[in-house]
Amino acid sequence: MGAGVGLIGVVAVGTLLAVLFRGGGSGSGGTGGAGAGSGAGPGTGTGAAATQSLAATQPSRPIKIRIDGSSYVVDGQSMDLAGVTDLAVKVPPGEGAAVIVERPGTSRAKAEEDLFAALDKRGVKYVKD
Repeated sequence: MGAGVGLIGVVAVGTLLAVLFRGGGSGSGGTGGAGAGSGAGPGTGTGAAATQSLAATQPSRPIKIRIDGSSYVVDGQSMDLAGVTDLAVKVPPGEGAAVIVERPGTSRAKAEEDLFAALDKRGVKYVKD
């Protein structure tokens, strides 16, 4: 009986940690809608094609990256960190910043820090709104 109770406790703690670190729930900053997410999981596959086509184009200067929660959005398309930094590197040379980072109240600090570190590492100039 002791092993069963211990197993239940481990599963409960694991579930709690998964929810906390995944960002689930409908608290402040959450969508609260059932099934709302960042596009992970099975689907039609059109999002990946749109992201790839966006990354394959020559961006105009400057590009605007909006941090929406933990997601990066360029021209209405959600992209991962690698895709955003690859796109930022392709911005043609010119005066001023190559990237404008929009940080609405829903942006997560970790997403901001990761983006700024990646842009700094690749030598991309940016401004924060």
